[in-house]
Amino acid sequence: MFARLRRFFGRHRLGYWLLAAVLATAAGLAVARAQSRADRAAESWGRPVTVWVTDAPVGAGATLDADDLRRVEAPRHLWPEGAVQTNPAGRIARSDIGLGEIVVDHRLLGGTGAVPAGHRGIGLALGPATPPLAVGDRVDVVGLVTTGNEVVGRSGRVLTTNAVVVSVDDQRAVIAVAQADAERVASAVSTGEVVVTLR
Repeated sequence: MFARLRRFFGRHRLGYWLLAAVLATAAGLAVARAQSRADRAAESWGRPVTVWVTDAPVGAGATLDADDLRRVEAPRHLWPEGAVQTNPAGRIARSDIGLGEIVVDHRLLGGTGAVPAGHRGIGLALGPATPPLAVGDRVDVVGLVTTGNEVVGRSGRVLTTNAVVVSVDDQRAVIAVAQADAERVASAVSTGEVVVTLR
């Protein structure tokens, strides 16, 4: 059969080239249809977009650090509503964020840069003794000195001064504390033995 085809095309060169053109066109159409199907599949999945994922657990009130975050590409329909698409480093966690979670806006307080350079954001639960706070207020944080369960001195010890309220809602405030004071303030806050006073 192939021998007859070779003899036929040897005598009819025009037929050979016509067949070659038909086959090339058919191949081009097949590739175009495959590309179209691939494009439709990509559209159905959604175009990849950038989202941010935690590389370490982040506690409520903690400031997200660049080392805590990883940028990933994900189809639009796979990310949760409100997923943050710009680098959230410098923002503050409203609630605990687990390892490997996609960072979403409603889990964060403030905006990028809310905590000034050289400071750390620390979350405070608002209690009956907490004065009314607003963003921009300046406060001092006083730690209560305790022995067992007995309060020895209500004046306590000043842990930091001139901290700035960077975010506040009905239950919680976040203050920007100087880096040098952040560890002792965070430790006292974790025990609940602090008083916030307005300046």
